[in-house]
Formats: sequence, C-alpha cells, structure tokens
Amino acid sequence: MEPVSAQTRHTGKAVPAIVPPVISERRSYTVALVGNPNSGKTTLFNALTGLRQKVANYPGVTIETKTGHWQRDRAIFHLIDLPGCYSLVPRSPDEAIAADLLLGKDAQPPPDAIICVVDVNNLARHLYLVGQIIEIGRPVIVVLTMVDDARRRGRSIDIEKLAAHLGVPVIEVIATAGIGLDQIAIALERIVEEPWIVPARAYTLPPALEHAISEYAPQAGATAMQLLACVAGQHTPACTAKLKQIAGQIRDKLGVDEETVRRFIIEGRYTWQREIARAVVRHDGRAVVDRTRRLDAVLLHPAFGLAILVAILSFMFQAVFTWAAVPMDAIGYVTGTWLPSLTTHLLAPGPLRSLINDGVLAGVGSVVVFLPQILILFFFLTILEDSGYMSRAAFILDRIMFTVGLSGRSFIPLLSSFACAIPGIMATRTVPHPRDRLTTMLVAPLMTCSARLVVYTLLIAAFVPDQPVWGPFRLQGVTLFSLYTLGIVAAAVTAALFRRTILRGPTPPLLLELPAYRKPRLRTLALTLLERARLFLTTAGTIIFAASIVLWALFSYPRDSAHEKTFVAARQTILQQPDTPGRATALAALEQQTAAERLQHSAAGYIGRAIEPVLRPLGFDWKIGIGILGSLAAREVFVSTMGVVYGVGSDNDDQSLIGRLKADHNPKTGAPVWTPLVAITLMVFYAFALQCVSTIAVMRRETNSWKWPAFAFAYMGVLAYGAALLTRHIGQYLLGPLTK
Repeated sequence: MEPVSAQTRHTGKAVPAIVPPVISERRSYTVALVGNPNSGKTTLFNALTGLRQKVANYPGVTIETKTGHWQRDRAIFHLIDLPGCYSLVPRSPDEAIAADLLLGKDAQPPPDAIICVVDVNNLARHLYLVGQIIEIGRPVIVVLTMVDDARRRGRSIDIEKLAAHLGVPVIEVIATAGIGLDQIAIALERIVEEPWIVPARAYTLPPALEHAISEYAPQAGATAMQLLACVAGQHTPACTAKLKQIAGQIRDKLGVDEETVRRFIIEGRYTWQREIARAVVRHDGRAVVDRTRRLDAVLLHPAFGLAILVAILSFMFQAVFTWAAVPMDAIGYVTGTWLPSLTTHLLAPGPLRSLINDGVLAGVGSVVVFLPQILILFFFLTILEDSGYMSRAAFILDRIMFTVGLSGRSFIPLLSSFACAIPGIMATRTVPHPRDRLTTMLVAPLMTCSARLVVYTLLIAAFVPDQPVWGPFRLQGVTLFSLYTLGIVAAAVTAALFRRTILRGPTPPLLLELPAYRKPRLRTLALTLLERARLFLTTAGTIIFAASIVLWALFSYPRDSAHEKTFVAARQTILQQPDTPGRATALAALEQQTAAERLQHSAAGYIGRAIEPVLRPLGFDWKIGIGILGSLAAREVFVSTMGVVYGVGSDNDDQSLIGRLKADHNPKTGAPVWTPLVAITLMVFYAFALQCVSTIAVMRRETNSWKWPAFAFAYMGVLAYGAALLTRHIGQYLLGPLTK
C-alpha cells in the first residue's frame, strides 16, 4: 500500500482515537519491528509471537533475523524482528540490512507496516531513529516499552501529545504482562487498511537546502532522506553513482561542504528530539531512588566490578558441574545401561546389535548426557543478558580489551561466542570498522564455546579430582573457569598481535548503551532454554548420529577373516566349558582382546596409526587422534568418537565412558593411555584448535573469501599444537616420573 500524499507536520491536533476498521476477511500483512539495541524490541516480539517464530537468513545475504506470525481475529501479521540499529544511515552490516528491508531494496518488497519500539526511559535519544522511520513513508506505529520501570521512577509520557507531534499512533505496552498488545493489533489493522498520510520531515533545515532537496529528489529517483544522506557524505549502499553526482551539484549550488550539511542535519534532529521530550515527559515530583545508578556505582567500579564479575563467572561454572550431576546420571543410565540392555535382550549378537549399541547409543548417548550442563550454562547467560548485566560485563572487560587493540563494540560478539562461535562471528556485523570486524572474527573461535564444554566436562569429571580449593569453590569448577579464562586471554593477546601487524590501525572508543536493570523474564528464559535444547538435540540427532554410524563402520571394518575364525573357535571352546564364573571371565577377556585386535585392523586403526607419530609428542595415542579428526565436523563429536571407540565389542559391558577411559592401558607397555596430564594437554589443544567446519564455513560467508578462514584454521592449529606441546613438557618437568 503506497501513501497518499505528504502533509504538513502535526503540531497540536490530537490523533483520532484508534478504533478497529471493518475488514470483510482475514488478510495477511508483513510487519517489521525496528528499534535501538536494548529497547525491548525482542521482548515485544516474543510476547507477540510466542513459540510461533524461527531464525532465518534474510534472502540473498547472511544476515540473521527472527520471523514469526501473530494471528488475530481480523488479520495475520508476519513479524520480522530486525537487528537493533541506531540510524537508517548504516555504519554496519546489521544497520544496512535493516535499512534495506525497510526501504524495499534488492527486489524485496517493503513491509506493509513498521512497529518502531522506543524505550520510554531514553525517549529523547531513541526519537532520532523514529524520525528517520517516519520519513520512509510507510505506515508506522510507535510502541513505548519499559513503561512500568518509568512509572517506578515517577516518570510518565503524555501519549496524545507525543502522537500529535509525531503524526503517528503511539501505544504504551508492558510486554511481559501482555498489556497493550490488543491496542497494537487494532492500530495495525487500521493503518494498513486506511490511506496513510505521511507527515513531513520532523526537523527543519535551512530553506535553501530544503528547496534543493525537494527539487532534485524526484529526478534522482530517490527519497528525500536518501538524497539528503548522500549530500551529507553519508555514502550508504543506496548512494549510487548518480546520487553522488546530484549531491555534488547541490553542494556546489549552495556553496557548502559535506561536514556543513551533516551539522545542519544533526542540529535539526537533536533540536527536534529535545523539544518533544521536554513537551511530553512528565515527572510527578516523587523522590525516586535510581536503582540502576546505585548498582552501577558498585558493579562498574574499576576494582570491585571486575572482582564481582570473576566471582559470578566462577559460581556459574561451578554450578555447571554441581547442579547437573543428578540429571546427567539419569540420562547416562538410560542411554548407557537401560537401552543397551534392552537391545541386547531383543537382538541376537551381530552387526545390527553392534551398530545400535556401539554406534548409535555409544555415540549419540555420550553427547546427549551433557544436555543438562549446556542448559545450566545458558540458564545463567540468559539471566545475565535479560537482567542487563551482560552489557556491564562488556563494559568492564572493554577496559582490558581496549588495551590490546579491540574495539569495545567487538566484545559483544565475543560474548556471544561463549555460546557458539557461529553467532559470534555473525554478530560482528554490528562492528562498523572493517579492521575491527575482521580481527573479531579471527579471534572469536578462541572463546570457549558450548561444544568445547562437552569435551571439557568429560575430561574434567574423569581426571580432575572433585576436591575443595577455597570456600565453595572446588577444583573441577576452578579448572573449567581457568579454561574459559585461557580462551579470553588468548583472544586478547592474539587480537593485540593482529592489530599491531597485519591489521594495524587506530582503535575506536566504545559506544555502548547500558540498559536499566530488570528482573529476568521467565517466559524469555523458558523460550531460550527450549530453543537451545532443540538445537542441541537436533545436532545430536543429525550430525552426531551420522558421524557415529560412520565412525562405527570405520572402527568395525574391514575384518580379518583369519582372525575372525580364530575368535569363533576360541569362543566355542570356552562355551563348551562348565558354566562357572571362570568361564564368564575368560569369555569377557577374549571379547576384549578381540575388540582391541579388530580396532587395530580396522580402517580407523590404520588412519589413527598413520597420524600417531605427529601426535605422540603430545602424549596422544592413535585413538585420541581419531577423535581429533572426527571432531572437525563438530567439537562435541570427539566425545561420541570416544564412546564408539570404547564401546566396540562390549555389548554386555555397562561400564561408563569415564570408567573405560581410566581403564585403558597401552597393550605393549601396560602404562595407562589416559592420565591427568594427557587430559589437561588435550583440553589445552581444544582450547585453541579450530575444530569446527561450520565455523569455517560461516567465516567464509562473512568475509566472502577463503583466505581468512584458511588463515584462521592454520594459525589456530599451530597455536593449539604448540600450546599442547608446551603443556606436556611443563607437566613432565613438574611431575617428573609420575607422568611417564
């Protein structure tokens, strides 16, 4: 639906009351949600769509957006949650895609309507984007969030006066309580069905510039806003060669330069924002205690703030182990004992039973058991994000990251990489400077992701004693925290090296909006955990399932026919003996010996022995080498690989994977394959290695080149091997004969 015509700005006339239009049939509309970061936009999106949403790439690009549908009696609204942005004159890929979608670029139709979300506590600042949105010419609703927080501070907004100034409907909402959602639906139905009257530009420019823009815009084939941005030297993707030429003509005609035009725009917009804020914001005179400022005085303190952050993270990592023990034991019993016993009872010995028990259950089950720890980690991360503390953590650590050459804006993607490097790399689109963005991409995989957590928790539970260190902190939690710290330090040092060599350049200051502290929302928390569980189980049910079957085949075949005949004959001989405990022991020993010999002669055995000389200096045997190769698909595949390795030929063995790792010995020397030093060396290797094909693929998409993904894989591989070798030698020096 196109607007009818441009009208003069509303100045004092109240906007008519919002009443539902008469609609003969249910229709479908596309609605874009846009707003500043931390404006409450995503909370509103979740309240409107609930579970009827998905994450998808915007067509033709790698930008990720959330989409969902909101069904009403009269209409179905397809909502698009755009990335947070401060302006439609983009400085980053995120802002560019938001602007392009709203303007209908790249052959994509513009949305039927726009919901512009504004934090009522930051009204003056957020009105900058509102003014740009209104100038687009599409039907717009302004939705005010954080209303309940503003009321606690003794602040309110004159809604009718604000709507009159803007010339568009304004609605207050409390999304978590469902307040105001019906009014949004009524307003949307009205503005998409009735002719839309576009308010004129809200702020004023010098008359000569106003006249030139209105005169040249039609022949330039662009909106007045696009042409004005080009005249101001803000060369957005929409600023074509033709627009640049016309913009130069306007500047020459008026005798002004780009900087002067930018100053006109900034002064006009900020004057307009301040005037509206003074006119519509009301204070009731109460003495309001600003909880956010009082908390920030402590939590952002240069010394106390960092100490509190370290304590919070330490407690979080300790809880990953402590709270997850019971559910992990339950899942382990189901996947490691009950289901294998059931298949053993139902199926005769043979390849099918081996495939199910030693391939699928040993592989997938050994990874699924870590789901409680993944959910506990994201439970804390979601609370920190939803409460507003995550931005404070970024601010605290920015003081450190700034000294090593990283932009403060870069730390938000690095925080995202704690969950997974893939969204972390994609989040670098918010970084406006190309060198900062590329540096952040290259170091993001060093942050400890949830896939590494699966490997860490297995090895820590097996080889790090659960003994107290200080107060409530125990050695296992401290070890995990140390690994996370190692990733942070490595990212900082590597970034400093890159910014002083191959990516040399100035470091821009941090510009970060700190939201008010809020109580975490149970609905948001539940949706996040459900989505994370779904993604994790989907991975376990696809990639790891397929990898487990492939690994089982590699570990099971080919089989030496002569050896198999010898095994069958020996087994028959034992079975002919009287049914005594000695016969059962002999049969178990024969099956264990046969399984070891099958591994030696399998395809995986040949591959593992081929790469073993490279890994031997690190203390790794060929089985660990196979696990490292398998984890190139995904780091957590290492655990499923170990499950397959130590599950082959042991249908009747209910011993846990941890127990099997501890019991494994070198058949030639009798020395244990796994020791605490081997486990620590392997964890250090995984702390640095880029063992994730998906991350490499995403980096390729974001850089549009194989050069930087190949460089990242190479430098992290060398770093991982060197750090693991150093760890091995230091451990041998400190522990001496105990490591041999």
